[in-house]
Amino acid sequence: MSQYKAICSVQRVTAALLVELAADLSHQYLLLGTGSEVCLYSTESGKWSFECKSDVLHGRVVHGFRKGNGDIIAVFGQKSVTILKLSIEDTKQIKVEVPLIEFPDWILDLVWFSDSSRYAFVTAHNILCIACAFTGSVLEIHRSSINCILYSAKLLYSCNKKVIKSAADVYVAAGTVFNDVIIWNRAQCAESSTPSILHILKGHKGVIFDINIEYDSQLVSSVSDDRTVHIWHYDFPVNGARTWCDAKFQLLSVCHGHTSRVWAAVILDHKTVISIGEDANILVWNVDGSTRKKIKAHKRKNIWCMAVSNNYLVTCGGDMSVKSWELSQLLHAEDSSESIVREQINAVEVKDFPRTVCITGSSCFMMTDQGCLLARHLAQGSKLCVLLTDDRFRGYTVMSSTWAASDKALIALGSAGGVLRLILVSHDLVVEAVNDLDMCTGKVMSVTWLFDANPLSSPLLLVTDTNGEMTLHEIALGASTLSVSLMGRYHLPKSKQRFVTAACLAYGDDLLYLVCADMVGSLHLYVSEERITETTSLATLPTCSLSKTHGKGGLTDIHFFSNYIHTVGRDGFYNKWSIIDSQLVNCSQFKTSKQFDWIAKLIPEGDGNTKLVVFHNTEVLLYDLLAEQVVLRLDCGGGHRSWAFSQAEGCHYFAYIKDKTTNLASKAATLPCTRLVGEHHSGKITDCRMFSMRGRDFLVTSADDGHVIVCEIVNAAFSHVSHEREAVLKTRCSTLVHISNTKCLTLTPSLAGNDDVLVFSGGGRAQLLVSVLTCDADGEVTGAVKSSMNVTKGVSMFRRQSKDDNSEDADVRIMAITSHPLRHYTHLISAACSDGTIKFILYDEGTQLLHLITDFIYEHTHCLLTLDCVPVSSDLTLLISGATDGRIILIDFTQILNSISGNLSKMTTRKKVSNSKSSSNFTLIQPFMQISVHQSGVNAVSAQCYTENTLTICSGGDDNCVAVSSVDLQTKEVTSLKHNHQHSAQITGIQSLTADTFVSVSIDQRLHMWSRPSPSDDKEWGVESSKFVSVADVSTLCCYRDLLVVGGEGLVMFRRSHM
Repeated sequence: MSQYKAICSVQRVTAALLVELAADLSHQYLLLGTGSEVCLYSTESGKWSFECKSDVLHGRVVHGFRKGNGDIIAVFGQKSVTILKLSIEDTKQIKVEVPLIEFPDWILDLVWFSDSSRYAFVTAHNILCIACAFTGSVLEIHRSSINCILYSAKLLYSCNKKVIKSAADVYVAAGTVFNDVIIWNRAQCAESSTPSILHILKGHKGVIFDINIEYDSQLVSSVSDDRTVHIWHYDFPVNGARTWCDAKFQLLSVCHGHTSRVWAAVILDHKTVISIGEDANILVWNVDGSTRKKIKAHKRKNIWCMAVSNNYLVTCGGDMSVKSWELSQLLHAEDSSESIVREQINAVEVKDFPRTVCITGSSCFMMTDQGCLLARHLAQGSKLCVLLTDDRFRGYTVMSSTWAASDKALIALGSAGGVLRLILVSHDLVVEAVNDLDMCTGKVMSVTWLFDANPLSSPLLLVTDTNGEMTLHEIALGASTLSVSLMGRYHLPKSKQRFVTAACLAYGDDLLYLVCADMVGSLHLYVSEERITETTSLATLPTCSLSKTHGKGGLTDIHFFSNYIHTVGRDGFYNKWSIIDSQLVNCSQFKTSKQFDWIAKLIPEGDGNTKLVVFHNTEVLLYDLLAEQVVLRLDCGGGHRSWAFSQAEGCHYFAYIKDKTTNLASKAATLPCTRLVGEHHSGKITDCRMFSMRGRDFLVTSADDGHVIVCEIVNAAFSHVSHEREAVLKTRCSTLVHISNTKCLTLTPSLAGNDDVLVFSGGGRAQLLVSVLTCDADGEVTGAVKSSMNVTKGVSMFRRQSKDDNSEDADVRIMAITSHPLRHYTHLISAACSDGTIKFILYDEGTQLLHLITDFIYEHTHCLLTLDCVPVSSDLTLLISGATDGRIILIDFTQILNSISGNLSKMTTRKKVSNSKSSSNFTLIQPFMQISVHQSGVNAVSAQCYTENTLTICSGGDDNCVAVSSVDLQTKEVTSLKHNHQHSAQITGIQSLTADTFVSVSIDQRLHMWSRPSPSDDKEWGVESSKFVSVADVSTLCCYRDLLVVGGEGLVMFRRSHM
């Protein structure tokens, strides 16, 4: 008998609680509920670390935590409650004090009695229950006089006691389906035996999702489906009793600002409220209803829950991430200038004015109109010094600076007479070396340091002259000398303003590329046949030129990291590019914010985050992509032609020239948020596959968000010490290249004789994408896109779409995909599409091209849903498909393979021009046979040939039926066994394991292991074991060795063990 144990999950966080423990006041602890598991994190000096996790609700979803006395925590979810104790003595552990207790109704809120021997909870039917904390037995039940369904509820203390000693001290604030908040008690009046309705708070126009209270400020908040936050103030008569019965409520404010449903709000004090919602906004309010701050977070996906303490706000979003925010920074108005230090640097000492400015590290350099190079440290009040003066740089100078060895700055100056001057400056602002070169007969138009993908240890400088000629130089640093070596010579295409504005080096296909942008906004790519050395040079002409990649305003910055070329421009867009076949391919394009019209600079950071310098109206902004927040806002007036930005010594520095004066602004660098749990898919996972490469195990997933993510499965094996390890998924790379959702994927080893793995993925708009995954000796995984095709047209999806392109294929989706390796480094891909056809595409690893061979329109007249390829024998391979018409059709795949083999040599010798559609004619293949076992769509098929001439097909469909069909391949007789009642919803995943076992999974969140006594007992299939899966909206199932992954709204990984 086999059983499955959950060893890893990636799911939406549904509950969070920040707590302090009496045994350890130096740390703050965070509890997160993901599915049925509770995860424990601790923080010290703002750094969070994962401690442990435990499955405490066993198939239920955690909805809330409530802290009792000491280190006791009540965890509730759905209809269940369990009591935990956090042990932090030797090793931090989550211990179950009271096992799981099941109650008859959905629990909305829970509160402890003062002695922690009992707790009260309110249910979805507006019922208040008192239960024993040790046994779970219900001691009292109280029903409200208003019998209705609740969407939310909050249990309140007695106003004058603030503790709960009896049921009379418990009050219920219930959010009803009638859009009201009602406050009631077991029996406020002694002579009444019916629970009293004390107050009804009206005003919302939608159901109530959350209620919160702040006793010291006497404020109550409620949030609703109507997108508003209501803030109520309650007070008591001057000489009256301070009881809820005597309280008088007044609607203080209605907060409008969310654009979708509001899930929760918390009152921090007498003047501040924080709310989160479906629109992915964190809104900080004043109690008068005015907005203090608005932050778009979690990749613009739903923010489900939050937790607040004196120091932190923790938010949990639909992108599966958890972020911790410093509360003091979060509450600080983003446009406040209190912490910004401003200073003006005048050149009156030299009776001159600055023309250009740059910053390197902690030093600021300025070139004046009279050819004087000035420098000073960025620290406030530092002395201005003159480095050199040269009349050749009067009136015109281009300047750029970079880091050199030993904390030194290397400055490049270009003059109107074609002189290039290189200056090495020490940290103490002393000139150590100077080298002058005659570069050209005209002006030096631009000097650009190349930082990314530099294959040499020395700095590289790109210089442009008036004729559009670019020269690449290596700068070798000596003790007191600077030597220059020419590395390459290139030409910019003709344009009105022919000089470089941004450039970088990039790797791709084992080659080194130069990518640069000119002043008119064109993006150019230059390729070398070999890696750059001292004796080789790049090609002189661009192999690819794209005009107006960032609109009429042009491109402002380029960087290469994470295997992509990243560009930003004056259109406010952030683009990612890949290099395929010596061409630039746009992989993604997004606008970080509607208000950003001009992104001036891109700053990659080592922790995977990126910051943007943005100009907006008269302001310059520093935008943090991870936090999705403006971290610096400075009114600079606009209109300046020279500016510089730097991060050094824990500060942000921004220098700009305005009114012939250099203005310097600085602000202490702050970390607006910390990511505890990284992002994963923000949409439903549609398919997943596992594989091994270089002794490591990996999981590849696709989703509705268009991403394909590769994660390493760490600690997947058994520990030989004392216990079985939990697995951890670590994201290694992510591709953002599908223009629509991604529906399916398949993996196959590369035929090039290395350890690479090919990923074929398909999805919306009939797009087929080919990527290659490479793993180095250190376990670093890189993914590179190699080719893409619209399978309905047989054309590359990397070409630019014209306005005349027909959009009739926009609704065609690739629903399932398989691959079959051939010879000559080629692979045959079968793609089942929503238009009822199967497309056959040939991929050539050598040329990296896709060729649409042919497609079949046969018995299926409906959308295809699933596809499987089964090798039966050396002479027979079957392709098995299922569709929405409920039929399973088998195709003799061997005939197709034989037809293609005769034309394979001709196809692989085609010129490397573009993806194409083959003109070859193939004989239409008739179906091998068909099987009708389902009443509606067939969502999953898995087949194996375990005995000679007998094929076993396991299938699941929309009719909730699991069918096992035994096919005699000689007589084509079919024996089917249908199981209609084991699952209560559509079957979305099925996988054959052995001749006698298979697994199935359904929307009902049940994972069934099926077995039979022996291969001859076709009618004895039954469920051997069953497991509840905490993933909602289950859509896919994947098995690999003893691992099994179920995907949907998140994923969970199981390990199979034999009992």
